[in-house]
Amino acid sequence: MSPWTNKKWVVATALFLYTWFFVMEEEGSGMGPEELEKYRTDLTEWVHDNEEELRAIQLKRRENVQKVCKKYGIDKKSNEIPKAAWDLQLVTSEWNFLKRVNWFY
Repeated sequence: MSPWTNKKWVVATALFLYTWFFVMEEEGSGMGPEELEKYRTDLTEWVHDNEEELRAIQLKRRENVQKVCKKYGIDKKSNEIPKAAWDLQLVTSEWNFLKRVNWFY
């Protein structure tokens, strides 16, 4: 092939790609009012479903944290590490972290 033919192919390919990515996508990017309302409704349902699921997961985690804290005698006002917690062989930094984090639940 001559250099002139190669340039034609390069230019043709560039024009095709430009048309494909920029012109074709712009045509479908505008949603009508009905499509926007359907999209909004679907999004609202998705948020509602996931919110319920996440709340259920959070509730289980909260119950688990409270059960563990009761088991090891850890409460919000504990200044000393209870004996049951000592059996876990936690270092002071782990104890402080455990005590601080658990009460967000």
